[in-house]
Amino acid sequence: MPGWVQGRVALVTGASRGIGVGIARCLAKEGAKVAVAARTKEGLAQTCRELEALGAKAMAVPVDLSKEADAKRMVRDVEKAWGPVEILVNNAGVHGASNFSEHYPETTDDWEAAFRVNALARVWACDAVLPSMKERKWGKIINVASIAGIEGTPVHMAYSAAKAAEINYTQSLAKDIGRYGVNVNVVLPGLVYTDMIGSLQKHIATKYNRPGGESPKQWFDGIIKRTVPLQREQTVDDIGWMVTFLCSPLASEVHGQAINVDGGMRLH
Repeated sequence: MPGWVQGRVALVTGASRGIGVGIARCLAKEGAKVAVAARTKEGLAQTCRELEALGAKAMAVPVDLSKEADAKRMVRDVEKAWGPVEILVNNAGVHGASNFSEHYPETTDDWEAAFRVNALARVWACDAVLPSMKERKWGKIINVASIAGIEGTPVHMAYSAAKAAEINYTQSLAKDIGRYGVNVNVVLPGLVYTDMIGSLQKHIATKYNRPGGESPKQWFDGIIKRTVPLQREQTVDDIGWMVTFLCSPLASEVHGQAINVDGGMRLH
């Protein structure tokens, strides 16, 4: 039986690790050809090996999504290899500048980095794929934001504000292009243990002058117990399957929605 996205050309950003790998893996399992994009060539190579082991076609696209020209070149590279991008998943994200965890408060560099990657890169990539999607009257765009975008947090304000902008942009875009048959939605992960957790823990410790006795995983597990009604963390595959469902024919009437995958942390 064909998969949900059999034969579709998918592009997933931030797919050298974490949530991006989970999304790419789920799309591949359902039959998509998956181009994976990120800054880290070694991570992309590992993701491609994993997807190819599942029997999927995969290609790596090294890219710096803080740069508009790179974001648009990324789409052109996929189009040259495989044809029009039919599924775009904007997942790449940063909390701030590369030294984010080393200081508090957040600097202008943190704010600029957060908005470039978490908000503007979405706009640039969407602008690049939309002409072909409109022409074909089919396409799926999924932006991956965060529950921090619907309820701000005092410890990473730039990130939260950029994610709020991403949610609003997604819904505005959905209203604008729905008439072309292109579905646009945004997925809001809750608490997923990724490489970003360690830098966030360090940043919070700097802000509140707390000793660093706990490992990042111990710290993370404590937050899960205090804040998640289901009492368990979300996994990269939890996010991946939601994204894949939204790209499938089963979700053809889901449009302009912000969907939490957070174990009940935020109800709306």
